[in-house]
Amino acid sequence: MSNTTLRDLLCLTRLCALFALAIFGCVFACSTVHATDFENGRPLTTEEKAARYDAMTHQDWFAGKRYLYRVRCVFDSKTSPPIQLQGKRVDLLAETERELIIGKPYRGSGIFPVYIAYKIENPGIPIYEDDQVIWKWYAFNGKESRSWENNLFDEHSQGSYHDGAVSAQNSARLLTFDPFFELLTGLSRYRCSGGSVPKLPYSFDEIDSREIDYPPFGTCVESRAKALDESDGTLTNITLDAPEYLTIFASSDRQEYRPVTEIATYNQQRFPAKGSQRDIGCTWEYELISVEDFETPARAADWFPNWPRGTSFTDRTRDKILRIPFSSDERKAIQDYILTTQKLGLPAIGWSLWTWVNALILMILVSLIGFKVYKSIRAE
Repeated sequence: MSNTTLRDLLCLTRLCALFALAIFGCVFACSTVHATDFENGRPLTTEEKAARYDAMTHQDWFAGKRYLYRVRCVFDSKTSPPIQLQGKRVDLLAETERELIIGKPYRGSGIFPVYIAYKIENPGIPIYEDDQVIWKWYAFNGKESRSWENNLFDEHSQGSYHDGAVSAQNSARLLTFDPFFELLTGLSRYRCSGGSVPKLPYSFDEIDSREIDYPPFGTCVESRAKALDESDGTLTNITLDAPEYLTIFASSDRQEYRPVTEIATYNQQRFPAKGSQRDIGCTWEYELISVEDFETPARAADWFPNWPRGTSFTDRTRDKILRIPFSSDERKAIQDYILTTQKLGLPAIGWSLWTWVNALILMILVSLIGFKVYKSIRAE
């Protein structure tokens, strides 16, 4: 073989190697793009992600509104006992019509004033004429919080008083058990309750985000994130586009959530109309009844409702205990009501069904033990 032929062969080999390397590089680049890019969606840029997060943490479109909605708790197991909330019956809490008012922040404050009331069907308390009766309410004006509970539903109080409390700090326990409030306010719920806004996802690092079309909700953003704990799991979130950023779907490696199933529109603004949220032992379902504008009182002190008659409240900010008595007619009507329910043997509304089941089981056990003792005595 001549030197010329050998030289040509080596040159051809180099060309083939370069060509193969180029092909490999293209394939590798394509596979890398496919692995990091999105299917059926446009990836968000770093600037878009930052702007989106900033808009989410500072949103206020839901403020200056009054919301009415129903909440129902569906227990995961019929055999499990009712969930207890601060020692109270959850079956009153779990079937409620709720009123939520979110006001505009007062001057010098970035915190939204909030009022929430739990209403249940009037069980026949004589001093109330409406079909719905407020069982609990909580209010927070950004500096001070007040809470109230109707103790006419608790036989231990004998209908003699209601519980009220004033505190210089946020104590919004009712808000933490409200799925509609959490979904409605998103990141800004911390501004509603006086806390700071944490980086989201709370215990996750975002991997990527893309803009997608998500029927029937239209343009949405899908985000994937990785857990920071030892589980090393992933979370997928789908939220509406600006300005609401409502989470309408979420899933993790272990569980799938569908928090919003329907959207309602009021003044060209979108609100969660129906949906659910899983919790330990039950699934919370909610349904929006109405949305209306609400004018925030000019003074923060006027944000709170008046204390109902019959309230005994502790003012922790001023170290006082005050009492607003019932009228004599109201007191007599309540006492008659309590006596009537006791004579008829009706269970007091403040007692849980689980308490009565336990009492029945205890009676059966005592009867069985007594019967066994009786048989052993007769056998002797």
